[in-house]
Amino acid sequence: MKKCYIITFDLKNSGLNQENIRKAIKSLGGWARISENTYLVSTFSSAVQIRDYILKLMYQGDKIYVTHLEKESAWYGLGDDISTWIRNNQT
Repeated sequence: MKKCYIITFDLKNSGLNQENIRKAIKSLGGWARISENTYLVSTFSSAVQIRDYILKLMYQGDKIYVTHLEKESAWYGLGDDISTWIRNNQT
């Protein structure tokens, strides 16, 4: 079953490899970008699998956090498209 995850990352050198990381995140399945370096993804992968997949593109000093998005959540200012995506993809 697909699950929804929050992926957030911080790159020591933001210009270095940022676009490749974004493409890798988007390749995981359905996605919504909720801030500069924070995405929601709907995928069959586990949090560990997601982390390990993205980690291959990261450099020493970069950071990544992946967590399962539960049903209960709250947000503000994300816009109608992203709000609809969240409602439709939370697991």
